[in-house]
Amino acid sequence: MFTKKLLSIKSPEKFKLITLLREFPESESVYSFGDTVHYTGKDNNIALTEIEKYLKENNIKVSEIKEIEPNIEDTFIALMEGKNNGQ
Repeated sequence: MFTKKLLSIKSPEKFKLITLLREFPESESVYSFGDTVHYTGKDNNIALTEIEKYLKENNIKVSEIKEIEPNIEDTFIALMEGKNNGQ
């Protein structure tokens, strides 16, 4: 079961976006998903504005950031990582 807030983030600088999000202290999981990046934080209450601010401070252009419902692939990745499922 997927219990964390899941964000979908789109940027023309996808590789740089992934690298920076993985360096963000509040990140728990960051992975490429099609033309977007899926992100979960350690704190389920992290605000979109906090992530947007972090990315803007690091000169990353974001074309879209939104909370999404996890699909079966997101749940599978979380289970494989041992995250979001109480482990």
